[in-house]
Amino acid sequence: MLLNGNKGKYMSSHDNLHSALREIRDYRKISHQINTSLLSQFTSAIKIWYNENRRQLPWRETDNQFYIYVSEIMLQQTQVNRVLLKYDEFIQKFKTFYDIANSDIPHLITSWQGLGYNRRILNLYKASIIICNKYSGNVPDTYNNLLNLPGIGAGTAGSLLAFVHNKPSVFIETNVRTLYSYAFFPDRDQIDDKSLMPLIEQTVDIDSPREWYYALMDAGSYLKQSIRVPNSLSKHYTKQSKFSGSKREIRGGILKILGNQSQVTLNEIETKYPETKHDIQSIAGDLINEGFILCDSMGNYALNTIKKSPS
Repeated sequence: MLLNGNKGKYMSSHDNLHSALREIRDYRKISHQINTSLLSQFTSAIKIWYNENRRQLPWRETDNQFYIYVSEIMLQQTQVNRVLLKYDEFIQKFKTFYDIANSDIPHLITSWQGLGYNRRILNLYKASIIICNKYSGNVPDTYNNLLNLPGIGAGTAGSLLAFVHNKPSVFIETNVRTLYSYAFFPDRDQIDDKSLMPLIEQTVDIDSPREWYYALMDAGSYLKQSIRVPNSLSKHYTKQSKFSGSKREIRGGILKILGNQSQVTLNEIETKYPETKHDIQSIAGDLINEGFILCDSMGNYALNTIKKSPS
């Protein structure tokens, strides 16, 4: 802890972080300039805070490419605490991309239960086949090759470069977005990511990008918990739709039904959702198109058990 000369009392690392961010915000209120000194003040404050407050997360304590990749897919739309409940169990079942690629969809869906957004496990399955066939079971180390994998967008491609390969990359996720928006744009809301990306690029630690992004994410997460940061800060914030009664709930429900029964008819599915306003047949059609389920000539639905193992 550092001594605060003005108050004559010791300041915690949390106090020091808040103090540094306030100074940056105060400066920005009177100046439109973001100079190298201000950026250095920001990076120094984040690193000092992180040294004392680094989160101990299992995917940070390994250099196993598969484990890190799995964690990034899990974290795409799921909070850390929920991922922690599932991560160890999942990697005990599947230890390599080959294990995923050689599995079948019903087993993968069952293993993914509790995380939601089942498209992610299907994309992980498809990506694993590509990674095994094209990259000998190793995560690609270029941005464009990562983008070509199913389920990998710009943000995840950047995070995989940083976390798997420790390569400098420029990407944004929710905690990073919160931190930069709060620090550098005190008088604005609806901030576009285009305004943040140059700042992120200028502050990336090219020698240790992996730890730097961990620091940003941890500091951003702490900031959200310690003060009320309005969602309106970001132009890209969208409120998550209600799960109960949603298409997402029905999609998951259909997969769960088919996990317990070898096959069901459309009518049997519809009886499970008598009050829904959604078109069950259309939702089932989406699941067929995405590769989750099959429908035979008699109209019976079943989970897709066809394997597409690595060649």
